[in-house]
Amino acid sequence: MKQKKQDKKAKKEIKRKNVNIYFEVILMIIVIPIFSFLSISIFKENDSGFVSKILTGKSDVKITTDKPFYVSGENMKLSIKNESINPIYFEPCEYLNKFEKKIDEKWRESFNYESIKDYDKFGFKREKNITNCEIKLPKEGAGIYRTVIQIYYECERPGEDMCRNSKAFYSNEFRVK
Repeated sequence: MKQKKQDKKAKKEIKRKNVNIYFEVILMIIVIPIFSFLSISIFKENDSGFVSKILTGKSDVKITTDKPFYVSGENMKLSIKNESINPIYFEPCEYLNKFEKKIDEKWRESFNYESIKDYDKFGFKREKNITNCEIKLPKEGAGIYRTVIQIYYECERPGEDMCRNSKAFYSNEFRVK
């Protein structure tokens, strides 16, 4: 008789523990999606979506060169593709000659660009889709390089100080011989 009571008591205890586990699992199934949704909503930035860029790994601007190898003295064809719905602004092709050189597996700025820029003469380019530029190769000679293009957003007039936001984008690596 005592054994039966203990068995019933043990079964009730097991059922109670199972109910607690089920409740905890159901609670987690509800809480995790709500927390995720709130986190995404808090970190969302304008229409472009900071979180969506992180989740998809996509960038809104792609910069590519026409070939992976160049001979010194040659000109490079650079393609700037806007993959967002918003217009982007960047300097005229004449000023898109800022590079980084790979030295000891680290990118170092290559001083090959003009510091004085006449925006009244060339203006900023405003693009919604794709632009192709022909630019000169770095003057430092042989090595592995990439171009650095500053993209500007929400500009009132030409000039980097007239834009609300900007971000640096990099081309693919290319070799100069």
